[in-house]
Amino acid sequence: TAGDLVVGANLRADGGDATELEGGTGRLGGFDGDDPGTGAGRGPGAATQASAQGHGAAYGGHGSGDAKIYGNRTLDGLLGGSSGGASPQEGSGAGAGALWLKASGEIVIQPNVTISANGGDSLGTAAAGAGGAIRFEGTRIYNHGRIEAKAGSGAQASGNDQTRGSGGGRIAFVASGYAKVGEVDVSGEWLTNEGAIFVAGNYLSSNLVIDTG
Repeated sequence: TAGDLVVGANLRADGGDATELEGGTGRLGGFDGDDPGTGAGRGPGAATQASAQGHGAAYGGHGSGDAKIYGNRTLDGLLGGSSGGASPQEGSGAGAGALWLKASGEIVIQPNVTISANGGDSLGTAAAGAGGAIRFEGTRIYNHGRIEAKAGSGAQASGNDQTRGSGGGRIAFVASGYAKVGEVDVSGEWLTNEGAIFVAGNYLSSNLVIDTG
C-alpha cells in the first residue's frame, strides 16, 4: 500500500476445524487437515510418523513425531502453517494461513482489532493445525490491537490435552523506524514449543504472550 495502512477491522487467516468426517480446510496458504485414517498431516512441518493419536505439526515451534520447525524469522518467503496428524476415527485441524501487510508509510492496528492466523481445531484423538504466519512491513508499526498465530486445540487423551500437540506460528515486524509490538500470542499446545516473534527496528513497550500459561 502506498502511504499509511490503518487496520480498523479484524483480519483472520485461521485454519479450518476438523469434523468427524473430514479434516479441516486450509485457507490463504494453510495446509489442509487429513481425513480420518493414518495420515500424519500435510506441509513442511507435518510429522513423518503415523500414530493412533495424531502427532502435532510444527512451524515456529516444534511438533511431535519428528515434525520439524521451518521458515525463516523475517518471513521473506511467506508460508502457511502445517496440519496435524489424523486418527482412525477423526480428521485433523488445518494449518493456519499467511498474511503480509506492507505499507510505504506507517502501519497502525487500531484498538480492539484482532489479526489472526491460528491453527484449526481437531476432534477426538486427532491433532490440531499449527499456527500460521503474519508479516508487517513499514517505516513504523504501531500495534494497538492483538496479533495471534496460535496452534489449534488438539487431541484429547483421557480428558487431558495430549503432550505432543502442534506448535505456534511466526510473526515478524519489519520496520525501518519504530515498532510497537503490543499484544502478541504465538502459543503452542501443551508441552509443545511456542512459535517465533521477530522484530526489526526500534521497538517500544510490548506485551508478548508466548505460552498458554
